[in-house]
Amino acid sequence: MKTYLSIILLLPFFAFTHSILTIVDSLNRSPLEHVAIYNSNQELIGLSNKQGTFSFNEKSFPMIFTCYRYHPKIINKITDTVYMAPQGKMAKEVVVGQFDLAFCYAP
Repeated sequence: MKTYLSIILLLPFFAFTHSILTIVDSLNRSPLEHVAIYNSNQELIGLSNKQGTFSFNEKSFPMIFTCYRYHPKIINKITDTVYMAPQGKMAKEVVVGQFDLAFCYAP
């Protein structure tokens, strides 16, 4: 009888287990905020937070990760880290200085 009672009490715990994963840039390993996570039905199931973490139900597979300027990523099994690859090269830094219009109109 005790065995059955233990199984019944633990069943809700196993039914609602959540996992946490971290989403990072594949080049510099920095956490990615605002990554949209979708299920296989194209329904939004969450967004990553400032630390790049996301809590999910293990029955949510496959999951699709999308983020501006990154290639979409699909995972089909539990993992602790998702690495997203940037889509293109970042522009080099631009330095803006003062500009003297009088210089352009000098006789």
